[in-house]
Amino acid sequence: MAVVGLDDPTPYIFDVLTQRGFLAAGSSVRPASLRAVLYAIRRGPRRMDALGNGPVPSGEVDAFADLHRRGLAELQTWLQGATAPEVRAWLP
Repeated sequence: MAVVGLDDPTPYIFDVLTQRGFLAAGSSVRPASLRAVLYAIRRGPRRMDALGNGPVPSGEVDAFADLHRRGLAELQTWLQGATAPEVRAWLP
């Protein structure tokens, strides 16, 4: 959505790109998904990650792995626009 200019954070309660303290230790479980994405970006994509969400058609592992790699790269680019220092600190 961000790439095509349709990302509008207005209706959300939290904007992870700007919300200071959203990732702070001791905060609620809300940031768990963001932490997981940031950890995956920092760790880097692994070929086997493509298999973690269910069966992959025979001969398609490389295509799924590439899709996963490109998806993480797109998320990293989006998150690099964050103004919240906690988010930027997690990025490689």
